[in-house]
Formats: sequence, C-alpha cells, structure tokens
Amino acid sequence: MLVAHFFWPYLFIKMEQIDKKNHYNSLIVIYGKCLSRKACDDLCDYYSRDLSLAEIAEKRGVSRNAIFMSLHSGEKELDQLEEKIGFLKHLQKEISYLEKMKEIKDISQIEKQIEKMRKDLYYDV
Repeated sequence: MLVAHFFWPYLFIKMEQIDKKNHYNSLIVIYGKCLSRKACDDLCDYYSRDLSLAEIAEKRGVSRNAIFMSLHSGEKELDQLEEKIGFLKHLQKEISYLEKMKEIKDISQIEKQIEKMRKDLYYDV
C-alpha cells in the first residue's frame, strides 16, 4: 500500500502530460494549417513525433530556447483559435453524446437523445 502512495503523484503528472499531449495533437490536426509552417513543424515534432527540445533545435540549427519560445507561441495560437472557433470542444460534445447513445438499448430513448443532441449542438451555434 505504501508503494502505491509513493507512485500516485508521478502517475498523476504523467496523466496530465498525456492529456496535454492529446489536447495539442488534436488542435494541431484541426488548426495546424492556420499556423506558420515553422510553428506547425515544431509543434508536430514535439507533440506528435515526441522529439525533445534539443532534438528539434539540432534539426533546425537553432537554440533550445528558440524552440521553447516557438512551442509556447504556437500553443498560445492554437488555444486562441480554439477559444474563438471552438471546434474541438464541439467535437468532444458530439463524442460524449455518441458514447451515451451506445449504452442505450431502447430505440425511443435513442431518438430522445438524438433530439437533445441536435438542440444542444446545432441550435447553439
């Protein structure tokens, strides 16, 4: 039991990193074309290809700090785009509704859920 308590914070940090990685990978897929080529390449190298700052810096012939700043500004741009457009949030809502519908056995309940989904997702725009 003591061992589990020792590793718990480490596991939480790892999960947080995984969530951040998945979040930015999704944003890159959705909004990547809106970024500069350099920013998109750096973000893809870091989040998708799992390269370190040093590896990206060596590849581009710049400092690690330059890559860090590029990643930071690219993340900020992606977050601003998502805040304005909200495509990922909308997509996550759709997925949530579909997951709920997978569990429903009664067809009339599915129809009600579809109607609720339509009102929530498509009339809210």
